[in-house]
This record gives sequence, C-alpha cells and structure tokens, in this order.
Amino acid sequence: MISDDDKRATSPLAKALLASGLFVLIAIAGLLLSRSEWRLAPEPVLASGELPGGDFLVHRAELGESMAIEGLEKVGGFRAPWYDDAKTELFGSNYSHEFAGGHGFGLRMLLEGDEGRLRSAEFSFSPDHEGLLLLVTARDAQGEPISSDLLRDTESLFKIERNPTGILTKTESWDKASSDRPTYSLEVEDGSGGWLPMLGPIIVREADGRAFFSARVFPRTPPKLKLRATIGTEKPVVLEIPNPGYRSSIPALTTDFAPFERDLGEVTVRLREAVIKPGRVGQAPYPKISWQIEPNEGNPQAASAYLFYHEAIEDQVGNSLKRGPLLPGTRQIRVVGQVVLSSHYSYPREDSLIIAEATWGDGKTPLVFNLATEATDSGVQTIVLKPGKGESETTFQLDAVAEYPEQGRSPVVESLRSSRQPLCVFVGEEPLSRKTAGRSDWSSTVIGAGESRKYRAKMSFEWRLEDGAQPKPGQTIRIGIAPDIPGLPFEFVLPADVFKK
Repeated sequence: MISDDDKRATSPLAKALLASGLFVLIAIAGLLLSRSEWRLAPEPVLASGELPGGDFLVHRAELGESMAIEGLEKVGGFRAPWYDDAKTELFGSNYSHEFAGGHGFGLRMLLEGDEGRLRSAEFSFSPDHEGLLLLVTARDAQGEPISSDLLRDTESLFKIERNPTGILTKTESWDKASSDRPTYSLEVEDGSGGWLPMLGPIIVREADGRAFFSARVFPRTPPKLKLRATIGTEKPVVLEIPNPGYRSSIPALTTDFAPFERDLGEVTVRLREAVIKPGRVGQAPYPKISWQIEPNEGNPQAASAYLFYHEAIEDQVGNSLKRGPLLPGTRQIRVVGQVVLSSHYSYPREDSLIIAEATWGDGKTPLVFNLATEATDSGVQTIVLKPGKGESETTFQLDAVAEYPEQGRSPVVESLRSSRQPLCVFVGEEPLSRKTAGRSDWSSTVIGAGESRKYRAKMSFEWRLEDGAQPKPGQTIRIGIAPDIPGLPFEFVLPADVFKK
C-alpha cells in the first residue's frame, strides 16, 4: 500500500514521465502530419490517347454552364480533424473570380487556410450560356503532368499569372503576332470533317495538371464526339468520347418569312441587317444581327429611347452563336431578345414615385429639396442639387443621404440601387421626365453600435440637360423614382440563307 507521502514523492516523476510521453506523441504526430500531402480527389478516365511526347486523359465531358473540381484528400500522415477546423476558423477562406474581359469565360477559386490549400475550382461561361466542358490531363513521356501558362480562345492567346500557391490570378490579352502557343491543345469535330479549336487549357494546379477545356459550339446529333489532341508540334491523336449534348432528333423550328418584323405594342421592330462576319485570322465566321426600332403611332418616345438586348442567338440544335461559329449545315438561327429602355426614355410623372420637390432658382446655387413622406419613411435625410464641375451650365449633380436601421429596409434606397428604376427629374408641369439621372457614386457604411446600428447610404447622380435649356426660375422641380417597366420580348427563327456573306 502506498501512503499519501509516497504519492506526493512520486508525483513529480510521474508528471515528468507523463509530459515526456505526451511530447513524444506530439512529435510523432507532427512527423506524420509533415509527411501528409493535400491532393485533389482523383478522377476516372473517360478516354485516353497516346502521343510520342506523352498522353492525354479525358476525365469528364459535360454539357452545362460550369464545371467544378471539388474536395481535397489528405494522402499519408495522421488525419486530425481538429487541425483542419483550426485552420478554417483561424484563417477563414478567400475567393478569386477572374473573367477575361469580353471573352465570356471565368475561373472561380476557393482557397482555405494559411497554406492557400485549394478547396475547389470552378470554370464557367458567362451567365446564361452553356457549352461543352471537358476536364483533362496531359502527361509527358515520363508520366508527369504537363503545364502551360498560355491558353487559347479562338484567335486570341491569354497569359496566365500564378501566385506562389500555383493559382490562376489574372488573364490578359497576349500578343497575337507571337509564335508562342499553349503547350498542348484540343479541338472538337465540326460534324463535317473539320475541327474547331477549344478554349484552354486552364490549369488549376501545375503540380496536379488537370485542366478545363470548353467549346460553345459543337455537333449534337452524333452519339459520340471526336477530339483531336496535340502536344507541342507532334502529330495529333484523335480521341472519341460520348457526346454529352447528344440528341437523337432535333425538334423542328417554324421559320419566319420576310418581312422580318414584329409589332410589340409600343414599337415595331424590323430586321435591319443579318450578315455572316468572316471573323479575324484563325476565327470561324459568326452571325451578326441588327434591328430597327420604330415607335408606333401615338407613342411620344423617340427611337433612341429604346435598345435591343439579345438574350440568345442559337442554331437549330441549341448551340449559342453569340461568341461561337456556325457549324456546317446550319439551316436556322433562332434569335430571342427584348426591347429595353435607354437613358433617353421619358417616364410619365403620374406613374413615378415623387420623393422630393423644390423651386428652381438661378441654377448656380445648390438647391435643397423638400422631402415627401415616402422618402422620410425610407430614411432619406437630404437631397441636394448642385451645379456640375467646370463651366457647364447643363450638367448637375444630385446628392442624397439616407440612414435606416441595420435590420430594417429602405424601399427608396433599394429602388435607386436597382438599375431598372432610375432617378428622374420632372420640370414644371411637364407630364414626362427629362433625361434620367445616371448614378455616378455610391457608398454605404455602418454607423452606431448595438441596437442603434444603422446603415448610411450616400448616393450621387448626374443629371444632364441634353437640349441645353435650364428650367425657368420659379418652376417646380420634382425628383421621382421611375416605375419598373419590363422589356418587350420578341423571338425570330431566321433562315440561314437570309444572312449575307
């Protein structure tokens, strides 16, 4: 039997041994952790082809708007969930979303932890478009993944810049006259013995080598697709994959006949020109369509008050032709769009929400407006009209300040933030607004603390008098929020032979 004195005598030694044991366990765990490696989850192989300089692996082929690589695997070492949670909580996550200006593709990254571990990566077309998406790996003769800091988009080359963790951070136009080319490339058949270059490779991690490729236009009727892969200058290899856009039959579209026009109520739209543009060097021909707008009888608006917005330009199988070429044998081109309002549209006063009014002075002194109940209930504090900078007498600046509870709403601020409901100015008793005021600056901050926390929004708008005529002294000036007027939709199915070449 051990006495209390013996326990007290052995306690320091026991504590030392215990501490030593924990130290050893921690050291072993540290070694195991240091030997671990984070990798992206493995992918199956859909098709493969061998070249003298290496081989191609196609992992996935999809029809859609985006494709993602998700999930990390820790290979080797000791799996410690608390280690991962601590990293996430302590360092958080950050996002990178890069779109190449005007070219309609982007890459979204999610990085995690202080090591910048890649948790996911997503390639996407610009919104509301879909196409052929591939995930591939190219390997050299030694089986190592091949990387490339150049990617191809039709006739353009883009330079990829990477941060120290190997993540794409920026794309910019590349010198087209340069002899540089991506390290490897992919093309998709056009259905008639020709080949269409695919956008890519967009390589997420150099060490991993997996890359996104995409094509907006590709054949949909064959059950299998042919791909032509090239590494460097070597002879290409042809691969075959299941066609993700395969359709056993193509629904018949009813073709419109000349004259190509629609009465949309307020306006009539007419086809002005339909041409097949030859494209730049290395780029396939593509359709270009323009329309003419004519206000119908009784419509006080000018033609300049309207704009066209093309929602879709497609061939008969559903390929988007906004940035894609025509496939051989294209017979019909479907155009879906709407006529929308421009900044020249004059809004009716009776349908607008009047939030302030004042009496016009000399046009040189700041004009402070009296606020309507609808404005004060939304937290609007002041609206002031000031002469614009410089010597111009036809440009003015409207400044507004609003404060509202953090957990509350401000219908006026929300409407002004919407591009569909612009700020408009009414002069005297004119039933229609002058030119709408365009937003020039906007800031929102949180003020106060606790339950008294509020949002403070500062908004600036530029109002120009296009005819150069200022309001007359003594005239009432009203500030209004325009009504939300929807666009006027239209659709045509044009025969391909109407397009001039």
